[in-house]
Amino acid sequence: MPSQKNRVRTIACVGAGTIGGSWAVLFAGKGIDVILHDINEDSLNLAKKAATQSLRGLVKFHLLSKSAAEVAVRRISYTMDLKAAVSSADYVQECVPEHMPLKRKIFREISSNAHRDAVIASSSGGFSPSEIQSAAFVPSRCLVVHPCQIPVHLTRLVEIVPGRLTNPSAVRAANDLMKQVGKRPILVKHEVQDYITNRLQFTLWREALDMVGRGIASAEDVDTALCEMARASTCIGLGPFLQAHLHGGPHGQGEIEAALKYYSMILPDTWRSLAKWSKIPRPVLSNVRGSVREFVRKRGLTASQMIRRRDRQLMDVARSVWCG
Repeated sequence: MPSQKNRVRTIACVGAGTIGGSWAVLFAGKGIDVILHDINEDSLNLAKKAATQSLRGLVKFHLLSKSAAEVAVRRISYTMDLKAAVSSADYVQECVPEHMPLKRKIFREISSNAHRDAVIASSSGGFSPSEIQSAAFVPSRCLVVHPCQIPVHLTRLVEIVPGRLTNPSAVRAANDLMKQVGKRPILVKHEVQDYITNRLQFTLWREALDMVGRGIASAEDVDTALCEMARASTCIGLGPFLQAHLHGGPHGQGEIEAALKYYSMILPDTWRSLAKWSKIPRPVLSNVRGSVREFVRKRGLTASQMIRRRDRQLMDVARSVWCG
């Protein structure tokens, strides 16, 4: 936990869309004053309504008391003045759309108005932090803190991605803050396109698209396969490396060394057979659209109904954020 001297008391969230608004709910619910900024007044009004609804949801599922939620609502202020938003902040979380020229422009504006010790974090899901921070007046305080899942206030995982010029003290400060608000930070040690989680899921996504697009399986069966696999692996804390370690050799006695030896013999043909395209082929697009629409039709729920169901189910995950 950060010391009282270094504890973050005020956070500016720049960009009041889905991600920025959700960050604001998390920070305010954890007792931190938040200034939510956007250039669009309608976006701020929508974010204010969404924040109130999100905090009511936390109360409904006993993750936050009614009085704490009421205090959290008051902790969030709203402004269209960027200088006013960031000048008093100890930490800034940038949440503007994923467009590099815009990110660089915003970082330059933020860093020219924030105090020199403030950490400035981008919510980018794949851009180079070095390229973003190069536009800032104090690049040593800049890095990426990527919320890997949404809603941000209901999920744990964040990736901390320093750039070439990021000072280790900024990494430590971001890491401490994320732990303080119930997140589970992981560190990307070397810059790479799309960081850790997106590289993994986009690789899986391409193979899923390819199989559905080629008629190998339906969207429903691919989703079922992944969900059922997760129930007996990632959902009980076993990622690919621990699974391999436990499965290596007879009765798992060979551990990771035996697993690597075995996979190196049996997997080359599989890896050669995987999809290699970098632009989704038109037939794949067409077939995937049809298969997903059929899958959704069978579910019998609208997108908004599925989102509400998702958020209700995420409340169990959220307990580790709010009650852990």
